[in-house]
Amino acid sequence: IFSVFMAVDEPWSPEISVLMPVKNAMPYLPYAAMDALCQSGVRVEVIAVDDGSTDSGGHFLRELEELLRGGCEPAQKRLKSEVSLVPHDHVAEVCPVTSHVLVHVSSRGRAVDVEDVTNPCEVLPLRQLAADSTGMEPIAELPVADVAAAVQGYDARLRVLQGGAGQGAALDAGLQAARAPLIAHMEADDRYGSHRMQLLMSVLHSTPDWTGVLSTVELFGWERPGMERYITWQNSLLTADDHARYRGIR
Repeated sequence: IFSVFMAVDEPWSPEISVLMPVKNAMPYLPYAAMDALCQSGVRVEVIAVDDGSTDSGGHFLRELEELLRGGCEPAQKRLKSEVSLVPHDHVAEVCPVTSHVLVHVSSRGRAVDVEDVTNPCEVLPLRQLAADSTGMEPIAELPVADVAAAVQGYDARLRVLQGGAGQGAALDAGLQAARAPLIAHMEADDRYGSHRMQLLMSVLHSTPDWTGVLSTVELFGWERPGMERYITWQNSLLTADDHARYRGIR
């Protein structure tokens, strides 16, 4: 009689699902994807939803997904994010509080009509925000092989979905596909520090009555007055009431 013992690996299960809607985000997308996947001390799945990109972003995502699925040689030197970690006292509680509807009219090229806004930072008209969005500083191309190599050693997975019905629908599709108990959202042109998810998750787990956490952010690479005022305003929202009342403006 032979006894056969086999080690059966448990199915991989993410702790955080990062939802990333993507539309024409090149050449910033490789940096965002790399930062979202290169998270220390936490199992992360990044769900990138290609929302009808007409640039090379969709091809980049599919190629990266294939490389990560098949494995690749580790990089000689891991790329590092320049975004600093967020102190614990800058993490804001988010509670399920019904917020007032502040934005009544917000069509492209028209001013946002906001009532009862007491924050000292001025709410910018969409026309000015659009004007600020022209002439972005160039960024070096980051090859997909370099991104795949940087991700080696991190406990992360990438899943690419096809969207095409707008950012809201893309986020909904990502949410439906998410497998983790915690959900994060990342824009396809943002950057993350490598310990960001671990820090936020630890704060959330240490405070069971919280339903979510947010962090302060910093502007990098393309600093201009409009965005500087926006970042200053966003970082001033540090309480649950602040976020319930004012974050909807975004």
